[in-house]
Amino acid sequence: MKLNNQEIKNLKCNSGQKQTKKYVDKNLYLLVKNTGLKLFCFRYIFDDKHKDIALGNYPQTTLEQARTKAKQVRLLLSNSTDPMAQGKIQKG
Repeated sequence: MKLNNQEIKNLKCNSGQKQTKKYVDKNLYLLVKNTGLKLFCFRYIFDDKHKDIALGNYPQTTLEQARTKAKQVRLLLSNSTDPMAQGKIQKG
């Protein structure tokens, strides 16, 4: 089930944990820390290694911006380019 903005605003880290992940879309997730920080990240595999790339903090990075950045990551991966080696997704 995909998250929406209202659900993201209401998300909190589970008690007793330092952080929790809530998936937004395929491979795109929101990392929620017990400090209240919410960070959009994208998990992928490149050269048989799992990697996570940060796409921006919520609410400075909106849900739609995170989805757009995730699409950019997918495009780089489809061209056999590691997004981290590419210099990360451009901030914007």
